Amino acid sequence: MGEDSSGRPGFYTAATRYFAARLNAGDLMVTSARSWAEVRERLVEANAQGAQPWRRIVLVVHGSQWSGLSLPVFEASGEVPRASELRTLIESRAFPPLPAGIVDHRSTLVLESCGLGRRTDLMQVYSRLLFGTDENRTEASSGLVEFVAHTAPYDNRTERRVRPYQAKVHRWPSETGGVSGEADGWTRIPVKLEVAVAAEQCREQAAGGIARSAAVRTTLSDFGLAPGQLRWRIERSESGCKLLGSATVMTSEAQPVSAIGDRG
Repeated sequence: MGEDSSGRPGFYTAATRYFAARLNAGDLMVTSARSWAEVRERLVEANAQGAQPWRRIVLVVHGSQWSGLSLPVFEASGEVPRASELRTLIESRAFPPLPAGIVDHRSTLVLESCGLGRRTDLMQVYSRLLFGTDENRTEASSGLVEFVAHTAPYDNRTERRVRPYQAKVHRWPSETGGVSGEADGWTRIPVKLEVAVAAEQCREQAAGGIARSAAVRTTLSDFGLAPGQLRWRIERSESGCKLLGSATVMTSEAQPVSAIGDRG
């Protein structure tokens, strides 16, 4: 579901070799899909002759427990949707699920991505998007997924590895030990959220109260965070105000995400 940067062998190249070496009769491997729409299209096209429903649909794509899958919906160049945006899309039926016959009640979606097994809510959203069911039929690892292709002469081995990791959210900078980068073995990821708030709400409530409003909770839920994990402040203007939340995530392993929060 992607390409390695700078043309150098990496995650996607190794994953392609890994799965190509393990294909069974009737399996299909697609390396050109770059969106949910293209995934859907390939699965329907390949099953157009009335074959059996797909059993295991495996997607290899970068992602994290905070950002979800790095996979646009319609266009490869489109924005990666948040969970709340996917729910809205599902309710609008703008992206219909796979039709009966292409998948059935035994079909499962397997995500070869990082940490998504920690987000049951996200996995259920992906099940609804692809299968049209409230039943969670998505599987994912709670660790960091890696694919490794050996490069020594005559060594064609490929491996799939999963590395466990710890993740902690710190509200205040003083809680992170005052060390930047990875000097102490922990990776620090900044969290910065911004939510527009109506002017009257700014006047009537303090930042902590606004942080518990429905709109803010939706934004926090998109990233798997809770109001009390961030420190909040209000930035006022003539037209209204913004609620700004910040924190730091510390992880025991480097993550495929450099920041958590609003799109740049």
